[in-house]
Amino acid sequence: MGFYLNVGGSSSVSTTFHKVQPHRHFPTEEIIIATNCYDGNRIVVYDGGYRLYKVSLKDRPIFVKKYDSHYPLGLKYYAYKDIVIGSQMSGYKNVLKVLGCCLETQNPSVVYEFACKSLSRSLSATNVKPVLPWKCRLRIAMDLANAVTSSHSIF
Repeated sequence: MGFYLNVGGSSSVSTTFHKVQPHRHFPTEEIIIATNCYDGNRIVVYDGGYRLYKVSLKDRPIFVKKYDSHYPLGLKYYAYKDIVIGSQMSGYKNVLKVLGCCLETQNPSVVYEFACKSLSRSLSATNVKPVLPWKCRLRIAMDLANAVTSSHSIF
């Protein structure tokens, strides 16, 4: 898969299979302020290769994904890959959408829209009355299956 990322006032992503998707370039200072200097108390996911922060930017909740420095192929490769795949998935419901990125720092960051509810918690409710009706659960599952199928057909 070939892809191109142009970093400037706004970034654009294109692949050999999909049209250009515009994204916002977030300045380093804005990300540092939003994450409170990457405060550990704001981490919602810590995977072996990245940290996902739940923060607020201009009174809008967002996720900031910051990559750790021990990636073997280089940090920017994984950031670019996440941006490209996220861009291709942005047309699907129930998939986090990439809002932009910050590639100015040694460890790049990708900014995603905020997901207000946990999908797994909504789908597997054990209450007598489910949080989501089965019809809605099936629609979400179908949307996700279509997104995964689309992402696999790209490669």
